[in-house]
Amino acid sequence: MRRITALLLLGVAAGAGCGSEKDVIGRYGPQAANLDVVVRPDGRGGPEIENNIRCARLGPGAPGSPECSELEGFTAEDLAPTKPGTACAAIFGGPATATVRGAVLGRRVAARFTLANSCEIERWRRNSAILGPPPRRG
Repeated sequence: MRRITALLLLGVAAGAGCGSEKDVIGRYGPQAANLDVVVRPDGRGGPEIENNIRCARLGPGAPGSPECSELEGFTAEDLAPTKPGTACAAIFGGPATATVRGAVLGRRVAARFTLANSCEIERWRRNSAILGPPPRRG
């Protein structure tokens, strides 16, 4: 009896892992990148620039959104926030903000961007293929 219970629990656990991957594929499609990007050049409350990036694959000659060709090697980790404790220069790059939601290579992503300091400015620049260049101040 214990053996059957253990096998059933193992099957449920394995199925749960597969289900979460199916949810991502089902919601965002079997694409390399499926991202909804919103940039607010003037910050919160300002006008929004929306972009939907849909890529069957990533890299040169990739079909889909124009950005797809520029995303060779792009992964969900590229959108990760600056690590806590990182020393960043107190340089304010402006009020602009951005959000990115969707999936990259089957992994769900949700990222927020600002230009609050040197690390965040550099993070925005690293992701400029999907965000565009950091908006200029003034």
